[in-house]
Amino acid sequence: MIMRNLPPFKKITSIPSKYANYFFGLSALLPVFMLLVLLVVIPFSFTVDLCMFYFLSAILVFLIVLFFDLKRKIAGTTTIIIDDIGIHYINKFRNQIVVEILWKNFINSQEFFVIFRDTISNYKSNLNYDIYVKEIGSYKFHQPAIFFSVLVEGKVINCKETFFGEHIFSKFYSNRAELIRAFLLGLSHFRPDITIHSDVFNTFNINTDNFRIEQPKPNVAALIFTIIAIIIFAIWVYHTSSGK
Repeated sequence: MIMRNLPPFKKITSIPSKYANYFFGLSALLPVFMLLVLLVVIPFSFTVDLCMFYFLSAILVFLIVLFFDLKRKIAGTTTIIIDDIGIHYINKFRNQIVVEILWKNFINSQEFFVIFRDTISNYKSNLNYDIYVKEIGSYKFHQPAIFFSVLVEGKVINCKETFFGEHIFSKFYSNRAELIRAFLLGLSHFRPDITIHSDVFNTFNINTDNFRIEQPKPNVAALIFTIIAIIIFAIWVYHTSSGK
């Protein structure tokens, strides 16, 4: 997407959402703590027979799996920096760069016809764009992700980005919307040959003309339904308490 009169591009660094990250990190560690307590308390509280031995062994195996999963998450990205060179993913606790995606690494579909296999039937309209958005996750817990492809050392790599951190204590960013805006603005500045699907802008409430972040329009139907539900509940509480 080639755009004229683009607003100036400025370097941006992710800002962690402190309380949300603490809550998420402690919630992730809670199962490990509870399993450790069970592993220590059960042998001293009950007679360890064969069934109990298998149960404790299962807990131990699960703890080992959780340990390696947490180890992977702790080694992940804590900070995202977007500048005039590209996108830099950093682990601030280890003071190391996890990965870098440079603007020059982005490839367009005119040069490489590379897509995710599961988008062929359901997202045919995306095939004409280099950057597009798609919902990922389960039915109840899903979120939009930005898909693109890059060329690194002669290899095409398919990528998806949600602009969330990977570390259990640095998962959420308070300036996530600004990060997404900087990503799209950076592409428009430094790679105007890369085409961006309009749904990317619409999904994240970014104006395609001036790149301003707009407030999402309220869901009027949901608001009316909520008000009616509150009124009905209030009437029910009133009649119940008054004995009518």
